[in-house]
Amino acid sequence: MKSLWELIDRLLAWMRNKLDDAAYQRISEKLDNLQTVAFGVAFGALLIGGMMASIALDAWEILGMAIGTMIAMIPLGYMAYRFEKGCRTVGSADILPLSIGIYLDIPMVTGVVSSFFMFLAGIVLLFVQFGLAGGAMLLGSASLLLSAWLVANPNRIGMHVDATQGASRDILSLAMLQFRVLVRMAVPLSRVGLICGAIGLLTSSIMSFTVEDYENFVAKSAVSANIGVILGSVALPILAYFLYVYASFLIGFAENILSIKAVARNTAPEGSEPDALAPAAAASPAASTAAPVPSAAPVPSAAPVPSSAPAASPAQVQPVAFGPGSPCKVKWNDGSLRPGTARQVGGGQVLIAFEDGTENWVPDQYVVKN
Repeated sequence: MKSLWELIDRLLAWMRNKLDDAAYQRISEKLDNLQTVAFGVAFGALLIGGMMASIALDAWEILGMAIGTMIAMIPLGYMAYRFEKGCRTVGSADILPLSIGIYLDIPMVTGVVSSFFMFLAGIVLLFVQFGLAGGAMLLGSASLLLSAWLVANPNRIGMHVDATQGASRDILSLAMLQFRVLVRMAVPLSRVGLICGAIGLLTSSIMSFTVEDYENFVAKSAVSANIGVILGSVALPILAYFLYVYASFLIGFAENILSIKAVARNTAPEGSEPDALAPAAAASPAASTAAPVPSAAPVPSAAPVPSSAPAASPAQVQPVAFGPGSPCKVKWNDGSLRPGTARQVGGGQVLIAFEDGTENWVPDQYVVKN
């Protein structure tokens, strides 16, 4: 079986090589260049298709809807243009860890395979019934292929596979992964959606003239749906970015809750409860007079200091005299030293990254050099 697993690994590596970042960039640039063409095609389809459908169905409200959509596309298009930069850079400044790479391989393979079959189904539907379903399938196929391309290049969406981080943050990272992929796809999909909506609108309008048994209600619904696709495609970058902002707030809030619980659990010495931290620290003059935590530091609900004053005298504990990145140890009241690395120093406190992955602000009188 090992040889079979190795063969699958080689196939996955081949797929990742084909879905390389340079190829995605080339495709993304080509889709970006379609903006002017897509807008022009959509404007023409709205005007011509709206008039054709209104005449054929004797429903002039369709033309009014088409003209209203054309007017709305101008301010929406400008706002989308301003939001596009944010969509293209989502995740670049906030790298999130994943403990294993298979989290990325599964959506990559699923996206490629599903995209292929949806493309075939879309082509068949276009030739068989010329309906909205064919265009929707083709748009879905493009979406799945773009999502597979993005997860095949995790650096583009701010994801990093690091087995040393453990799996404690995986659920939050996976949730953020989905939203980042969605936002990154918003700009190219808006171009594809404009063209698909325009083609669908023209097709529906032509069918309202040429197909005798094309029911009036169905024709109106198809035309209205395609007009909605055009307007929604223009607004897609705006909607996607606002959704990402909202999701980032919720996921960040959940992450802070989990971090506070982890601090409360990990700052207590073995055999001691987190609730005992506050009284014990109050008994220590050094702990009660510690300088305030810097403004950028997260303040956990439990006291972030060792459970009581260190057993050693102040002369035996050296003050912190080094900067971020320096190895150090935190001295506990039982005499044990817990190793870590200084991340930030300020306000008489040190942000320590411990070996178990937790981080905690500790008064500098409890921190000793390695």
